[in-house]
Amino acid sequence: MPPRALKVRRIDPRKYDLSGLSVLITGGETIVGTAMARLYLRLGIDTVYLVVQDLDQGESIKAAILRDEKIVERNPGCEIHLYGINYSDLSSVKSFCEKFRSEVSVLHIAVLGAEVNLPSFSRTIDGLEETLQVNFVANVILCNYLVPLLKANCPANRNVTEQLSKKLSKRSVFKTLPSHLTWVSSESHRFSKLSRGKVHIAPSNSVFEVFNDPQNLSDELYAASKFVAMAYALELGRRVGDEKLVVNSASPGEIKAETEAETEAEAEVDADAEDDADTDAVADADADAESEAETGANVPFFLRHSRKIWSYFRDRKASTGAAAVIWATLCGPEGNAKSWENGVVSQPASYLREARGKHFQIQLWDQTRGWVRRFNKNIPILH
Repeated sequence: MPPRALKVRRIDPRKYDLSGLSVLITGGETIVGTAMARLYLRLGIDTVYLVVQDLDQGESIKAAILRDEKIVERNPGCEIHLYGINYSDLSSVKSFCEKFRSEVSVLHIAVLGAEVNLPSFSRTIDGLEETLQVNFVANVILCNYLVPLLKANCPANRNVTEQLSKKLSKRSVFKTLPSHLTWVSSESHRFSKLSRGKVHIAPSNSVFEVFNDPQNLSDELYAASKFVAMAYALELGRRVGDEKLVVNSASPGEIKAETEAETEAEAEVDADAEDDADTDAVADADADAESEAETGANVPFFLRHSRKIWSYFRDRKASTGAAAVIWATLCGPEGNAKSWENGVVSQPASYLREARGKHFQIQLWDQTRGWVRRFNKNIPILH
């Protein structure tokens, strides 16, 4: 096993019994989103609301998860409900939110994991740079609808959840914990021009205008969008987090390539089983080398294999990345308005720990609320 994967603690299902609880996961079709749904169900959660962009793909994912032998054994009565959404169209995001709120009255955990990493600048029908819209603005709108619902269903609120309290096992930590709203973050948020203070956002020049100019951040849109999302999540936690709701962000880390992770998710029937990663890595390296030889790749040996070696020690299984995020949804109020990595509280970009970073968070909060209000006055606003 790569050392990196060992940094995330195993989640003990005997202590973290999630029976009686429900979770919403956006980005349900992503590697980490699917792995989170699988792990939550193995921990006994009653209901997973899986939000996907392609419902046909979602049905396939749902069927695969429900065939998981450990889920069938430990949680035979669990349910997965699918919802469709298009993050590149904010009217679709709003429609989803309204539909979800009309159909679901009880929610305890929300994990916002949808994201894109586009190779070049692209603008949506809403007039926003697409990476910013999907990775940030869509999540802001989701939060505006979900925060009241999550607060109303805090597991520790005995008046609201007396029946839930009876369903939870005696050992479950959730008898005394708040609800959770977690943004899936990325360690790359530290490496954008914004996080290094190289792009200044003046009060008269909003973050939306900075992203909408292709000359500003076109070579690092993903990292910059994750920095903005991190700043907003921390400010959101500071403003709305309390004894009923924890708001934070959590990074799954670097995840193995998609085909490998999907194969692993299908084949892995025991959440705690260890794969023979060394053998797989060698086989993959050999396959890549053969492929490169066939295509005549004229790349020096040390360069051709350095990335594979680095990825082997850095990248982790999807199930490990999922656990790293889920830990952030199992904490008490002490985990509010915090950044999480490797399943523990970590430090965000140094910029956000400085006075100018705190000022940026407030500025971003005000600019974002103003933009949402101007975009559609019928979308609720958090205070």
